[in-house]
Amino acid sequence: MSSVDDIRERFPDLGFAIYAMEPGAEVTLEVLLPDGLTLHTVRRRTVAEALASLFPSPAPAVKEEDVFA
Repeated sequence: MSSVDDIRERFPDLGFAIYAMEPGAEVTLEVLLPDGLTLHTVRRRTVAEALASLFPSPAPAVKEEDVFA
């Protein structure tokens, strides 16, 4: 799972807004692309779920087996 700081470091050109306006309601994550016009919005139960829906964790590197070892 990535934190907001991790994602901001990985994608420094994106803008972010995270808010929960209504008590007990879903969290809203807004991501503004560098063009300043394109906005992606997701609503999830938690910040972690919202982040994971747009920024899945990178797959771990697969170590290739050396068949000649």
